Amino acid sequence: MPQFRIFLVCIALGFFGGLLYEVFFLLSYPFRKHRAVQIISDILFCIVFAGAYVGVSVWLELPPIRFYFCLGLAFGFFLWLESLHKTLAFFAAKGYNALVRILQKRGKSIKCRKRVSLKKRKNASR
Repeated sequence: MPQFRIFLVCIALGFFGGLLYEVFFLLSYPFRKHRAVQIISDILFCIVFAGAYVGVSVWLELPPIRFYFCLGLAFGFFLWLESLHKTLAFFAAKGYNALVRILQKRGKSIKCRKRVSLKKRKNASR
């Protein structure tokens, strides 16, 4: 397999890794106050992602790891973070705000946090 195709496979796998990280983040989010759960979640993500990488490497018979493999994985993860992650976060905030409005109109007494701001904050972090 030519090196450029291998690089594209690594980018796709990095993109998949971003999606996989999102799943692990959502599963551990209810336990965000427990540091141990976050650490276990991150370790499980690394194990599953490494397994996916090894599985794809064996399936496609990729050569031994090269530096550009790591660059492709990092670039794919960065693409996920800068594109679909932000898009999903935007629509999740819109959905949350719409749900809060609907419940408030029905007169339901709900305990929820403030409506989510859709404006980009300078100090916002995940």
